[in-house]
Amino acid sequence: QAHPLLVDPDGTVSYDGTSGSIVFTDFTWTVNLFGLFGGLSGNGSNETGGTTATGSVAVSDVLPFPVTGTFFVTGSVSDAANSCDGSGWIQIEGDAFATPQFWAGVLLSVLGVLLLVRALRGRVLSGLFGGLLAGVGIATLLITFGWLVLGEWTPALVVGALLIAGPMLAILRRPGTPAAPTPPPADPVA
Repeated sequence: QAHPLLVDPDGTVSYDGTSGSIVFTDFTWTVNLFGLFGGLSGNGSNETGGTTATGSVAVSDVLPFPVTGTFFVTGSVSDAANSCDGSGWIQIEGDAFATPQFWAGVLLSVLGVLLLVRALRGRVLSGLFGGLLAGVGIATLLITFGWLVLGEWTPALVVGALLIAGPMLAILRRPGTPAAPTPPPADPVA
């Protein structure tokens, strides 16, 4: 995370790897962001029995829309007998304010906060959805600006914490059972 691979969104990422003495045949591979989503995958046969791979990937061919930020990337390759995985950090450079990702993060955060305010009136579902939306929005903004203070767990922890805090806020703010009426003051004349 301290030294991510810097990636130009309009450029390419080159790779050059070896599997040592292990030969992968009829293999599958995957690449994910934060171990959860991203979903790049494929397969190959390796009929020549090679143990090296070299090439490059155009970043714009992989990204559905412009993004910026710091991402924890995991990857794996496996066949019937072997497997290999790895991970690292990449930072996609660019103007964060010009990306749909930034504006989606802002919109989700604002909607979430509005629902959390509604949860202050004891509305549990507003708290649940408000926590979820605010969590996803804030996590998106943290990724966008590379403020991942808890490493790859930051997005999941932010979403989880707000998903729990939202309904709890509503439950704690629900009007309780009315208190027993206070007896009238004693008659001072008697």
